[in-house]
Amino acid sequence: MWRTKIGQTKTAESEAPVPLVPILHEILTNYRSSLKRYNEDSDYIFAGDRRGQPLNLMNVALREIRPKLEKHKLRWKGWHSFRRGLATNLHSLGIKPMVIAAILRHSDISTTLSYYVSVPDAETQDAMKRLQEVVWTANVLANE
Repeated sequence: MWRTKIGQTKTAESEAPVPLVPILHEILTNYRSSLKRYNEDSDYIFAGDRRGQPLNLMNVALREIRPKLEKHKLRWKGWHSFRRGLATNLHSLGIKPMVIAAILRHSDISTTLSYYVSVPDAETQDAMKRLQEVVWTANVLANE
């Protein structure tokens, strides 16, 4: 689904279920069971009351997500940035790129690494400090 258009996914991987952290799974399960009108497995979790069609996620972001972030002086930068942040944070935690690609439902790992994972400046600085320590130690030991 994109905006309000429902269609086929680009790849078979895109059709796969989205893995969730356990607490979010519990919240969504409870929310779905509280719905009186739409409670079948094939129903959308976030659907409009009148037709049961999926909500426009752009509107959800503007009405719900953005105001809550602004209260904490944070900016909403869109769903693509949300996905990039997820990929970058998973990468920073040491999650294998193949797993990150699967979570984002990418069929090609190079898409994940090229367009979704960014390396924070602090990590590059840390990498260079670590390299310096190794080189310095090796140099000191070689000159003893």
